[in-house]
Amino acid sequence: MAEDGLSALREFRADPFGFDAAIVDLDLPVMSGSELVGHLRTVYRDLPLLLIASALQRTELELEGDVLFAAKPLVEHQLVSRLRVLRSLKRLCA
Repeated sequence: MAEDGLSALREFRADPFGFDAAIVDLDLPVMSGSELVGHLRTVYRDLPLLLIASALQRTELELEGDVLFAAKPLVEHQLVSRLRVLRSLKRLCA
C-alpha cells in the first residue's frame, strides 16, 4: 500500500505484472489517482481497477476494461464485495 500516487507508481513499475488488480483513490496526494491510472494502463493495459471516488469524479473518467467504482466513504464489506466482483470479471476475461 502506497501513501501517495508517485510512491504507488514506483512500486508498480518495480513489478507491474505482480499485481492482480489496483485499488486507487482518485484523491491521492503528490500524483492524482487519475494520473496514476493513466500510467498504470500504459504498462499493463488490462489491469483490473477499483477506483475510490466521489460521484463527480466518477463522471469525469472514461476508462475501458475491468473498472469498478466505489463511492466514498467506503466500508469494509463494500470493499470486499467490489473486489469479489472485480475478481470474477477477471476470470471471465481469462
